[in-house]
Amino acid sequence: MPPIAPFALNGSTGTTLSWLAHLPRDTRQRHRAQYLNATSDLAASAVTFYGAGAPVLVTSESASGQAVVNVPGTGNFAPSDIVLVYDDSARTFYRHTVSSVTADTVTLSANLSATLVAGDMLIKRGSVLGAIPVGATTKEVNASGSGFFCGETGRALWAELTGTSACKINALAGDFVQGD
Repeated sequence: MPPIAPFALNGSTGTTLSWLAHLPRDTRQRHRAQYLNATSDLAASAVTFYGAGAPVLVTSESASGQAVVNVPGTGNFAPSDIVLVYDDSARTFYRHTVSSVTADTVTLSANLSATLVAGDMLIKRGSVLGAIPVGATTKEVNASGSGFFCGETGRALWAELTGTSACKINALAGDFVQGD
């Protein structure tokens, strides 16, 4: 499994949640994490890696400042689902919770901070794939060259860390490898 290209990410600065997400360069690749540095003030905290559902494409413009995303909802999403909204033009993810669903729309519990256009994506969080305990400290994991976590082929890498008043995934780095 030869490496293809490196990646380096920083999580959001959070009080009770820090998260990050990243797409592979193409659908035949997956992320291989080799370095992690995370800080939390919660004794039971862990960096949790989640599976990511297949992206569902936005079908028409969804306005910034509104909570409704024009995307096929029925069958893909349900109230209380955690989702990533991906703005392709800015190459930016936003994390949201689904409030309600119709056949043609998904309403989020908070307004969008960017206008979405056809081709942008909504991605549902999947099951837990793995976790690394952090605790109320700064944790560093370095598996240089081999990797300690591999994401799913063709899917977004999604990691979250919890805290009580201060937490951050300071760095997550690795490379892309060919999927199985």
